[in-house]
Amino acid sequence: KGEEMRFFQAIFLGVFLLSSAEGKEAFHVKGPFDLDKDKASECLILNSKNHSILFVEINFSGENDTLWSYKFENEISIADGNFIDLDNDGALELVIIPKIINVDKNSPWLYVFRGSASVFMNEPLSYTAAPLSLTAMRPSSLTILSNPSSPLGVCFASPVRKGMVFNLQITEGQLKLINPRLLSSPSNNNGYGAIQMSSFSSNKRDYISILSVEKDSLHTTIFDAEDNYSLLVSKSLSFNNIPL
Repeated sequence: KGEEMRFFQAIFLGVFLLSSAEGKEAFHVKGPFDLDKDKASECLILNSKNHSILFVEINFSGENDTLWSYKFENEISIADGNFIDLDNDGALELVIIPKIINVDKNSPWLYVFRGSASVFMNEPLSYTAAPLSLTAMRPSSLTILSNPSSPLGVCFASPVRKGMVFNLQITEGQLKLINPRLLSSPSNNNGYGAIQMSSFSSNKRDYISILSVEKDSLHTTIFDAEDNYSLLVSKSLSFNNIPL
């Protein structure tokens, strides 16, 4: 599966990047996926030259077809995105977190494009309320969890530098944040380097990791998702002045 993913990403980068989708500094490719189960892989492209979001299908021959696209009018740069069925109707929603620093009514920290017959709706729902009273924060990564009560996780970079797990509910066209909870440890809380949260499974048990880098060290924190997100292990590794 890993070799197949790298193969499709190589096809995409070799074929699509040479076209008009050449990316900006924050250009990011996620996938491949096969959301419609047609055995043709799709890629999610963030921050391309002409679009904020592209959802593209690509096959073994290298041909590609843009299934859906969106461009934020106010030049918002996107930090991450992923798919989840929030309303259990069988259609996946696309959840997007932007690159922002401060949360206010004009700067949502989360967008949801609802699933539709034509892949996704043309305009997103947005969430602007500060989660857990956090107003100065910078979303850095988004992960999907297997826990139905808290299926979403977002990691915040400086100055907050914590992870948060939560659920989203769509009610009458509005987003409601459900059951938010912060995850943190002393090894990740300080600094300005890159930080990312991911979910993974091992021996049929679910975990959440938060990784951060500072100068020549890597900080790793693991939380046990099935033990009330208890802190399982926290380690710091030095690379002896070898730059990361």
